[in-house]
Amino acid sequence: MDLSSTFKKINAPTKQGQFIRFIIVGTIITAILYLVYLPLTHLFSPSLSYTLASIVSITSNFFLTSYFTFKQKPSLQKSIGFLMQQGFNYVMQLGFLNLFIWLGIPKEFAPFPVFVIALPLNFLLLRFVFKHTK
Repeated sequence: MDLSSTFKKINAPTKQGQFIRFIIVGTIITAILYLVYLPLTHLFSPSLSYTLASIVSITSNFFLTSYFTFKQKPSLQKSIGFLMQQGFNYVMQLGFLNLFIWLGIPKEFAPFPVFVIALPLNFLLLRFVFKHTK
């Protein structure tokens, strides 16, 4: 597969193209979240560190998801749906983070299983928000 066909596949307006773009954005957002979370854990509790990192991540995520993943302009209705979805996602992730820390996973590594669990659910919810709101 050459570079040109790879870009065509990524930019395709298909579900597969959306999912590929979602994975790219998800990777970037996950890196942002973790790179903000990790140094904050030396200053704050894991929950507060994750909350602050989530604020940075959610803000970045909205614009990347709008413009790149679903190729749509942001709107008030989409931002409300996005924030509701991300609020649910945040609560779920924070609950899993604390569960994994309670189970003995060090706070530095506890986000990784959280990311694995949240990925499929997050894609389905975001797709619903961006495809069913105008």
